[in-house]
Order: sequence, then structure tokens, then C-alpha cells
Amino acid sequence: MSDGLIKTRVNKRWLFKQAVITLIFLAFGFWALYDALWAYPARGANAAAYYEMQYLERLNQDGRPMGGIDDPAGQLARLRAVEPQNLGATDQALLRWLDALALISHATPAHTTIPRTDFRTGTEIPDARTRLEALKADVKIQAPKPLSAFDIPSQWVILAACWGIGAWLLLLMLKVRSRTFRFDPASLTLTLNTGQTLTPADLAEVDKSLWHRFYVVLEIKPEHTALGGKKVKLDLMRYEPLEEWVLAMEASAFPDRAKAANEETATTEDSKAI
Repeated sequence: MSDGLIKTRVNKRWLFKQAVITLIFLAFGFWALYDALWAYPARGANAAAYYEMQYLERLNQDGRPMGGIDDPAGQLARLRAVEPQNLGATDQALLRWLDALALISHATPAHTTIPRTDFRTGTEIPDARTRLEALKADVKIQAPKPLSAFDIPSQWVILAACWGIGAWLLLLMLKVRSRTFRFDPASLTLTLNTGQTLTPADLAEVDKSLWHRFYVVLEIKPEHTALGGKKVKLDLMRYEPLEEWVLAMEASAFPDRAKAANEETATTEDSKAI
């Protein structure tokens, strides 16, 4: 740079890791969306068709007229109000059918009356007997796995959680990219992303208790104009080469500490050589 200042850059490894994690959460969100809008409703529709077939078969076996249901909401309320053990086989079959439709928000006359258009296939249903024969021939509905009351709602919860976390991570990456630290190698002056400057003479202490987590806390002397007496926490993982700058400032501010560290390093290297 023409002014002699060096700028930080975002750690590419950190950025790549965050991007991968973000994509994973977004992908799981799309998966949940697919399940909520297509996969689970399709499975529920197949289950409803299977239970409709059982209901029509019960009517046929009992010698009762086969037909559709003009008021599914009323019938569903009536059947749910009765204890299951007190329902006959036909009413139990009807309840299973209407319950399956309710789980996919299709317990309406448009999906229970006859004649009607089959919402699964788009074919016309002229009468109940034709409907029963068509359902018996439909291999897609043979012993389907029914939905539970939580299957579809849980997918929306998963979607909200995954996309919420993904959005937060995306905003975090944008926030990190928007922040820049600057450093003057000649004077060892660090310019924070907020615009304040720090020199080695401004440091009362360099707290490395969080160094293992890639954080450092700079304790500022009281006489500093803007940051006197405050602590400045720096993220050494996300910004490069911020760690090198902090070490250079510490070595200048506390030369005895730096000398002791160098002697310890030299002793360690000598012992390894032996």
C-alpha cells in the first residue's frame, strides 16, 4: 500500500469451512422443504387412497351403497368424538381415510365426494365402484406407510432452523469480510476496524488466556484517548496476519517477556537436538 499500511485478509481456511457448513445447513433446509411440500404429502396421499379403498370395500362387503362423503369435516368430528373401541369396522375405515386426508389438508368435499377428480392422478372418478376397482389396481398404494401428525410440521421446523442457522452464518461471513484491520510495520501501530489506533506503548497487558481458542485480549492503558482502561478482544482465527502483528507489538511492549520466550524456545530446541 502507498501509505505503508498492511491490511488484514480473511482466513481462507476459516472462510471455506464456514461456507461448507452454511451450504450443508441450506441443503438440509431444501431437503426439509421438499419433504414438506412434495415427499410427505405424496406419501400421505397414497395412504389416504389406500384407506379409501378399505372403506369402499367395507361398504361393499356390508352390502351398503358405496359413495363419497359430502361433509368430511362433520363426519370427522363425529367419528373423533366416539371412543375407538365403540366404532364399527366401517366407521373405523372411514376415520382412517378422513384422518389421512386431514394430515395433508385434503379433508374437504373436493377430495371426498363422488364424482370428482382424483387429486393424485388427475383422472376422473365417475362412480364409487369404478373408484374401488381403480384403487385395487393401483400398486402405489399397496400397504403404504401412513403419516403421523408430526411428520409435515416437523419438516417446517427443520426448515426454519436450518435456514435460520444458514442465514446467520452467511451474515457472519459478510460481517467478517466487511471488517479490516491495518498495521504499520515501521511504528508497530495497529488500526482497529473501528478506526482507533494502538501502539505497543498503549498496551498495559496482552491477555493470552484465550490464545488456544485463537483470541487475544489487549488491555489498554488508562491514558489512551479513546480506549483508555478498556479491553480489546481480537479474533486471530478469522483475520490474517493479525496474530503476527499482536506478537510483534507484545515483543516491543514487553521486551523482557519476549526475551524469556525466545530463551525457552532455544532451550526446547536444544533438548530436542540432544
